[in-house]
Amino acid sequence: MLGYGGSDMCRYISCPFGQYCWNGNCLSSTMGGMGGMGGVGGIGGIGAYGSRGLSALTSAAALYGSSPYTAAAATTGALAPYTMSGYGLGTGIGGLGTMSGVMPCNLMQQCLNGQICVNGFCAKSNIAYSGSQVMQSASTCMTGSVCPVGEYCMMGYCIKNVMSTTFVKMRLLLRIAILSIAIYYAYSDILPTIRKVQSVAIKGKLLCNGKPYEKARLKLYEVDPVVDTLMSEQLSDASGEFNMKGNDTEWTTIDAKLNIYHNCEDEAIECWRKIQINIPDDFVTEGAIPNKTFDAGILNLNAKYPGESRDCIN
Repeated sequence: MLGYGGSDMCRYISCPFGQYCWNGNCLSSTMGGMGGMGGVGGIGGIGAYGSRGLSALTSAAALYGSSPYTAAAATTGALAPYTMSGYGLGTGIGGLGTMSGVMPCNLMQQCLNGQICVNGFCAKSNIAYSGSQVMQSASTCMTGSVCPVGEYCMMGYCIKNVMSTTFVKMRLLLRIAILSIAIYYAYSDILPTIRKVQSVAIKGKLLCNGKPYEKARLKLYEVDPVVDTLMSEQLSDASGEFNMKGNDTEWTTIDAKLNIYHNCEDEAIECWRKIQINIPDDFVTEGAIPNKTFDAGILNLNAKYPGESRDCIN
């Protein structure tokens, strides 16, 4: 309760039903609402206080004690910061605020930032609160205009409906998921025929120090974005030769490669030397049996090939 003045009684106790708390004083919600609708516009506050002369208005008691403009001032968003008048009549221009006393509430979070919920109505608070509260909307619907999607009209203002936008997104995602499942089951018999079975073949000979290299490990892959598909694997024979083929089913032309793992002049070092040979698309055949073979030629494993690496798994 620290920081309240002596007039801030409704910060300690509740106002009677039908009234709201304004700067520490209980005011009629009907009077405030009608004054706000009367077209005060951008007037921050109007007050006449007779013999007070030049003074700062610090509480509602000082402003409304003898003011004939109580209804108008009660609906504005800010008090006049100072008043200058020889006759005791003062006006101050302030920013247009939210009409207090006309927006119903059950929780403080339902009120605009800078307001609290008092006796079922939103009222201006003199405590800074930075929690999750309704933000004031820039759109109005006083003249019958339609609010933007995701907002609803309340007392002439368009208020954002958080649950509405979230629900719409969830409903859209659910519909997409259901539609995808329905399409998959409806066309599951057709999809395999759209994809094409394709095959490749490759042959060659491996040498190490001019001699045939036996038992080199060879793996024929179809390159995929995530995990490559192994189509075939074998070891080179006693003459260092290999001849292998494989096939895979894809939507587009397959990308085939041959990985060769060996230890030519590298037996003392752990892991395998790895060479990769890409097979041109011209040697890809539609169907499970290839009708063309890519000849890799004679490969001297003593040499270091471009892109050569080391593999400890295969």
